[in-house]
Amino acid sequence: MDSIHIGEPEVVGSRVEVDVTASRRLRRFLSDDTFWVDYDEPVEQCPDGILVVPAVVTLAPVAWAAGATITVDEIDSTFAESLPELFSAYQEQYPSIFTEEVEPVQYSQACDYEPSQEQLSTSSAMLFSGGVDSLTSYLKHRDEGPALFTIHGSDLSLEYDKGWQRIRDSVAAFSESEGVPLHTVKSNFREILSYLFLDHKFTTGIGRGWWGAIHYGTGLPALCAPIAHMNGYEFIYQGSGYTSDPEYPTAQPSFVHSLRWGKTKSRITEVGMSRQDKLGFLTNNLQEFNDSVMIRSCYTDDTGRNCSECAKCRRTILGLCIEGVNPNTVGYNMDSDTLASIRRDLERGEMSLEGIRLYFWQDLQNRAQEREDV
Repeated sequence: MDSIHIGEPEVVGSRVEVDVTASRRLRRFLSDDTFWVDYDEPVEQCPDGILVVPAVVTLAPVAWAAGATITVDEIDSTFAESLPELFSAYQEQYPSIFTEEVEPVQYSQACDYEPSQEQLSTSSAMLFSGGVDSLTSYLKHRDEGPALFTIHGSDLSLEYDKGWQRIRDSVAAFSESEGVPLHTVKSNFREILSYLFLDHKFTTGIGRGWWGAIHYGTGLPALCAPIAHMNGYEFIYQGSGYTSDPEYPTAQPSFVHSLRWGKTKSRITEVGMSRQDKLGFLTNNLQEFNDSVMIRSCYTDDTGRNCSECAKCRRTILGLCIEGVNPNTVGYNMDSDTLASIRRDLERGEMSLEGIRLYFWQDLQNRAQEREDV
């Protein structure tokens, strides 16, 4: 059977590298043969079966969609048990591309790693970008004092160091004010995949690109695996995106909740809350924070700031206005013409209302109609 083989991890300080060997038919879906992750603390004491989790989770769906398997030498037994469940969940969510029955993983050795005394904590952690979803998730779980994971190489490309530094400084200030740990992670987990070929091959079957439909929901929490294991985090939370429609191609609980390793479980939070619901929740709870909070929602500005001009920024600006918040106070640039320009572009058909974008605009419209003072 064709396969993608994950080699033995090589660790130098806080950097983990694994060689990736793919069968000829699968090579077009990969743009590199080395998967690497840089952490902000040494991971040399982390077991190999945990260190391979990030690479396996990123590459396994590629193999499965192509009717192939993942092979690895040593693997965490809990993680190994979760992979058939993860495959079944993907298959149920996207039956048009996960069409072949495959052996989800082949391995030489599955190990149970006993946690040290320091790893017996029942604490939690969460993915945190400073956006609407992650801020809402943080507030919902604030009483747990969750550690924060911020990822470089996700929505901001690896080459944009200045933008990343600005984001990191902002999240670091937030974590310090809240008194919670911060872990930063940098990886080529996106760049190792050839989205050009993946999207060409599979977008028609799933209705969206590989990153949004399949990769980020499991790939992001998996990057946290070594640090989560070493610190004994029981849960890795990530704020939900659009989950009102359980069939929409995004990070759905149906497969995200299948992912686990050691004593750590991956969880999507605030399922069913719309984006406007979250903005309303944040508006009512911003006073909980000690310092002013900047909301980061923009993925188009390489400086790490909100551009305030893309569709997502403009929807967020409008949503904040509906909730009675001045967008200028939380990280956006709004002037006297901003709302009028949004209306003009909508009336001229210059802003997309296709697919999920129509839902987002209707969500704003419905909330505005509920607010008599708007």
